[in-house]
Amino acid sequence: MAQKNYAAFSALICHDGTLDPTLRAMVEKSMHDSFDLASSHKAPEITFIPVPTTQLTSFNFQGKAYEINLKPVELLQVKFTDVAPTNGLQSVQFPLGLKDGNLLIATTKEKGS
Repeated sequence: MAQKNYAAFSALICHDGTLDPTLRAMVEKSMHDSFDLASSHKAPEITFIPVPTTQLTSFNFQGKAYEINLKPVELLQVKFTDVAPTNGLQSVQFPLGLKDGNLLIATTKEKGS
């Protein structure tokens, strides 16, 4: 069941752009882990929040330059209401960008791709 749900979630991810195979595996694992974490909690609180001015939009990895593949317009925040403030991760956030009039979860691409 969880794999089927991840497939539906994955359809909301913008996969545009090229990535080094190592980084692609890291991004996929991170997205899958975030989904597993979010779906393992009871009744999460889901909200849209403004993109902070400190939002990471580019970085270097193993000598290559990368950037986010969609301009973030807001963040989808999944807050875990069943986690005490001192008991671990309390939320995950996914940057959302527009593509063809649809909000999609932004990921990473090589600069210039």
